[in-house]
Amino acid sequence: MSHKGYHIKLHNDTNSYYEKSISVFNNRGAPREKGGAVYVNSVMVVGNLTSDPRMGEADGKVVNFRLAVNRWRRPGQDPEEEVKERTEFIDVECWGSQAENVASSLKRGDRAIVAGQLKLDQWTDENGDNHSRLRIKALAVGHSLEFQAVGA
Repeated sequence: MSHKGYHIKLHNDTNSYYEKSISVFNNRGAPREKGGAVYVNSVMVVGNLTSDPRMGEADGKVVNFRLAVNRWRRPGQDPEEEVKERTEFIDVECWGSQAENVASSLKRGDRAIVAGQLKLDQWTDENGDNHSRLRIKALAVGHSLEFQAVGA
């Protein structure tokens, strides 16, 4: 397994930038580099399930669920400014035996960790309008024990 750290600048919906350091773990070898740029499609999120996972059949077993991921940040550089909270809702899909395991072990309200790859779905509706949705194709899913009481 290889590991590489990155410092990135992200853009949010208020047209401001914030910086974040991330670590990328890649068990398929080092990220591929082309022309000096590194291309990595890897994401990890921690959040609470908004509903029970929904099992389906589409070219095999699939389960879908949504995570509510809370973010806290200060709007500016002043530490006296009020901390703002924002919740992102992220769709997740799991396939095969992982789908069965997730469906039987996670439920609404559970805190989960998801590692996977971003997947962009694009389609045109019956009115000719284009739509897109970003979701995570899960490679690993597990319970988060971050707020678990000791001895519970």
